[in-house]
Amino acid sequence: MANPTARVALSVKPGRDLLSLPVKNGVTIWDGALVGILRTGGAGLTGRIDNWTDPAVVETATTMKFLGIARVHNTEGVSGTDSVVGNSAGTVEVEIDVSGVVLQNNLITLASDVDVGVLVYSADGNPASLTKTAPGTSNNAIGYVSRFISTTRGDVKLFAADNFRTERTL
Repeated sequence: MANPTARVALSVKPGRDLLSLPVKNGVTIWDGALVGILRTGGAGLTGRIDNWTDPAVVETATTMKFLGIARVHNTEGVSGTDSVVGNSAGTVEVEIDVSGVVLQNNLITLASDVDVGVLVYSADGNPASLTKTAPGTSNNAIGYVSRFISTTRGDVKLFAADNFRTERTL
């Protein structure tokens, strides 16, 4: 899959922790996208929000950290859409739910209820791209399977920003 190109309709158990942070210049963030914060890159990049992966950057634990789900209320977005586009001044911000929401009935391939507790990864900002297998050596787990529904659907608990975990600590 790829990063969202439209609003992502999600069924989530809402959290209570929201951050508002500047969006990376030229990047479009859609409501419901998985996002991270850039930790390196220098002026105009460090501390900016980007889609969980960006084809122009190889994300690792040292360059980007997963934060949560973008929540766009169209206050600064393109007219008639649910997105924001970052600018070089860093004045366009996006609200992010960093509480560790549960993506309910989300697309993910599961074997059975034995997959509950298994770490979940995403190669991009689309919640429909979640897998139980790391899509490469640079991606970090963003959550875990919290409920088995079927072999194609389950609930996924995203890690909260204030209690980041690594693949080996769950």
